[in-house]
Amino acid sequence: MGLPDGEAAEGPPHRVTISAYCLDRVEVTARQYEACAAAGPCVPLPGAVSWRGITSADRIAHSRFCNSVAAGTGDHPVNCVTWEEAQAFCAARGARLPTEAEWEFAARGDDQRRYPWGNELPSAATTNACGPECAATMRSLGVGSTLHGTNDGWPSSAPGGSFAAGASPWGALDLAGNVWEWTADYLGPYSFGPVTDPHGPPSGTQRVYRGGGWSSNTPRALRSTNRLGMDPTDRTATVGFRCAVAPNR
Repeated sequence: MGLPDGEAAEGPPHRVTISAYCLDRVEVTARQYEACAAAGPCVPLPGAVSWRGITSADRIAHSRFCNSVAAGTGDHPVNCVTWEEAQAFCAARGARLPTEAEWEFAARGDDQRRYPWGNELPSAATTNACGPECAATMRSLGVGSTLHGTNDGWPSSAPGGSFAAGASPWGALDLAGNVWEWTADYLGPYSFGPVTDPHGPPSGTQRVYRGGGWSSNTPRALRSTNRLGMDPTDRTATVGFRCAVAPNR
């Protein structure tokens, strides 16, 4: 786990042993979350972004990408969802959010690849990230660059599982791009030695999210070792989740 030549937070590389687990093949969809809210266990989503210090202009600009309110996005990953709401959805299924270690193993396999599909740089065939199709959208949000020069067909999120060429060694899809994904762990430094079933620090102020999203415009953002932290009460249009569970459940 980790990368020797990446950002400081991606290291040090260290050996990890993980108990058997199952992980959703694709990200939880807006339709799945809506069904949970209709049945009662989940809190209905407001269909708007929110984070500390957000301006009215940012709220309006980014909320239009929330899949809980956008038309025709039921099969797209649910986004604009807090960590607590994601965890509650998984719990309603008898599951939970994956740990960082589980997430990274699902994405990288056991050969330390940089991306779910291997070591080749991201392309329009392997991942939904920012190509020309999202350039105008990104410029409207104050971001001017793109990841690659080929249209991947989706200016924002895509239906789950649309990029089969980007499958991980275990067949999981969209572990790079589409939406970033919440994990169970608080953000903190890695161990310098071998660990078994790590769960991150016991407390903290930020939860880790992984994998890159539809607006990602650098290869680093999509690396399977890349780690970022966010306030668990934040909602953004580029972060969703998938669930994990022990195989005997």
